[in-house]
Amino acid sequence: CFDNDNGNFLWTDPMNWDTDELPTAGDVVVIDLGGGITVDLTSGTQSIGSLTLPTGNNLKLSGGTLDIANASTLDGTLTVNSGDLVIGTSLTVNNTLNWTRDGTISGGILNLLGTTSVFGDSFNQRDLNNVTVNNSGTFNFNTGGGATPNDFLRLNNGTIFNNLSTGVFDYQTIS
Repeated sequence: CFDNDNGNFLWTDPMNWDTDELPTAGDVVVIDLGGGITVDLTSGTQSIGSLTLPTGNNLKLSGGTLDIANASTLDGTLTVNSGDLVIGTSLTVNNTLNWTRDGTISGGILNLLGTTSVFGDSFNQRDLNNVTVNNSGTFNFNTGGGATPNDFLRLNNGTIFNNLSTGVFDYQTIS
């Protein structure tokens, strides 16, 4: 479990984990400090067994790679602000996914039940790579400001995007 003993909210600081070691590929990771805290993964490749992120907790990928091997459910907010997310089997996001910078989400099944916002300030390239997306929430894609749309969302290598019967895909060009 993430305990933030060092007080810096960094995933990559071993002292912030209850074992005083970084979680490994077989570990069940729980981030449950509440109060709107944000844990920041800034670098390296972090491989874990599964992830639990209850409501009121936030995880931000601002660099590096998070590789989640087994089915996981996020009720808090996940922000991808650069960095890569690898889904081994399935990841269910019940609340909010914000994708604000470059990065890749790949593998497995991504179930979006809440609000997904893909936006940035300029020339951001986001890749969905070999992943099946099941959207039953609201997926907002904003192409960025200026006269020419300059943000990209690429579906690569067999990616399937299913906008389910309750899903909304909202494409916006903001100038």
